[in-house]
Amino acid sequence: MLGNDPQLRLPEGCRKQLLDLARHWVQTGEEEELHRRTGAAGPATRRLVNDDRYTDVEEVSLG
Repeated sequence: MLGNDPQLRLPEGCRKQLLDLARHWVQTGEEEELHRRTGAAGPATRRLVNDDRYTDVEEVSLG
């Protein structure tokens, strides 16, 4: 989130919730959190996906 724009668009409680969720995913790890949420087994696959604007982002998926 860049600049003051999110502060103008999102209420403080919503911003806090989004930041808490992002911290949780980073601390837990994408693969572990996906396993927990989906119950899927096996390794995660990772690939770069273009965001159609500026850059590539890493996509993590199971199965």
